[in-house]
Amino acid sequence: MYTYHLFEIKISTGSTGKAKVKIYSLWWNESISLNYDYSMNNILEIAHSYLESNGFKITGKSEGPKSSFLISTNFKHLK
Repeated sequence: MYTYHLFEIKISTGSTGKAKVKIYSLWWNESISLNYDYSMNNILEIAHSYLESNGFKITGKSEGPKSSFLISTNFKHLK
């Protein structure tokens, strides 16, 4: 059996009313918010791009009715 690092991905609204993509690490209980990138127009693509550019290897994804998830084999902090 393997252990994975799960990230919950949600869309939220920032204090200025602009759309944000929230990435929450279920392993470390920490989150970051990114500006919504309208050129990608998909929260999983935005989160995937951010995580990969910061050294996370994304190995899978899952989507639910209220949030989506990305799965990684890296266990480093988001910040």
